[in-house]
Amino acid sequence: MLIPVLVVVLLSLSDVAGKGGRSHHKGSSSKAKNSAISYDVGGGGGNRNPGYSLLDGGKEAVGGANDNLRLHADMFDPERYNVKVRPALDYGIPTKVHVQVFLHSLISLNMPEEYLHLTGFIKVAWTDDQLKWNSSEYGGIDSMLVTQDEVWRPDLVFGDSRHEEGEIYMGSEHTKCEITSDGLVRWAPSFNMKFSCKVDSTRYPFDEDFCSMKIHQYMDDTSSVMLIADHMDMSHMMTSGTFFITYHDFKVLTEVYSNRSYDTLEFEMKLIRRPQFAVMSLLLPLMLISLLCVVPYLFKPDNSDKFATASSLLLSFTVFLEVLHDNLPENSENIGILALYVSAMISLAFMASLGNGLVFAYHCLQEDSQPETDEDSDEKETSFMPEGEPLNGGGQPDSDTESGGKRSGLTWPWFFKIRGQAGPVVLNNVCLFIHVALFMISNIWMFAILLSSHDHAEEMPE
Repeated sequence: MLIPVLVVVLLSLSDVAGKGGRSHHKGSSSKAKNSAISYDVGGGGGNRNPGYSLLDGGKEAVGGANDNLRLHADMFDPERYNVKVRPALDYGIPTKVHVQVFLHSLISLNMPEEYLHLTGFIKVAWTDDQLKWNSSEYGGIDSMLVTQDEVWRPDLVFGDSRHEEGEIYMGSEHTKCEITSDGLVRWAPSFNMKFSCKVDSTRYPFDEDFCSMKIHQYMDDTSSVMLIADHMDMSHMMTSGTFFITYHDFKVLTEVYSNRSYDTLEFEMKLIRRPQFAVMSLLLPLMLISLLCVVPYLFKPDNSDKFATASSLLLSFTVFLEVLHDNLPENSENIGILALYVSAMISLAFMASLGNGLVFAYHCLQEDSQPETDEDSDEKETSFMPEGEPLNGGGQPDSDTESGGKRSGLTWPWFFKIRGQAGPVVLNNVCLFIHVALFMISNIWMFAILLSSHDHAEEMPE
């Protein structure tokens, strides 16, 4: 009855975690969609038809290559435009830069090395006062695409990144920028980054981790560039098989260095693990092996397999130590409940090996200390009789052998009988009851903490 109950309770805990994560993820996605920045990075000018394709054939031609070349030459004339100069007519007013993060996928949360691997892109938009033109003078062209190196860009870098210094900058030489006739520049660099994340493995595999993605101003201070951010958009994010991802809010932090202030955008995320795989592959087998530690106590005190079986079960826990080493961070700040539980089960397995060894040793010492009787001499003589020879001179088996008197093996009647060798039997029973009591206490403690963690998860603010 105990094993089915454990399976049902573990699976129910996993389902509760899954439902909680799905509900928060759904609410966060809708919130991101409603609070998105009003500009459209991928949009075009007023003359564009979103439903147009090359097969329609009904679109009116706007401008041409010659008009585009002339526009490009006029706008990026070296005498009037320099990518190293902030394009503002009044340097007393900082350039407002809008930033929004769009997540594509959560690759992994590496708990031993404590980093979060994310992919997506960032929509960045600002107004360039030196890149404005009258579209009627250029064949009606109201937008153009250029590489990012041809225009001035805000000096933004990824913070808390695990990549090399050259990889923390946004975009590449192949990334395009869209410029409209009113000077609006839209830039959407993609990223595939690993961000440092301080994980909390206390309740693994029912853990909840808070991670953040930071974007820093590198050299441009707040007097020249003002960062304006919005919530992350996860409406097109791929479903992760390991975590549900939610977030509460973003922060605009201002840090002061050398009497100059710099903005930092911090996008906070909350990750809720999907525990089903860890429960079925780690937690449930661990409980079943721990339960098997009771079996050696059911052998008779004179059975030498008692100690061997208990020692084999103790060695089997080394597999779980290796699994924990591969999945949990190597720090002493947050000791995981699962690590404590494994330590408790290993201690019980060690006590089982020690207890069964003491029972067998006590039996051997007591057997050696007893004087040899006529009945024992007869038994030794019969042990050298040829195979097939009837015992006790007749066709009936020995009464002690029939009742399990001194034969090795798992024979239930001995468990409740205390005859000549009362000491080993009593010691075996006492060790068994202590082991069962400690096993029940450890599992009750484990389930109580896990249930409290789910209560805390259900109270998570949206």
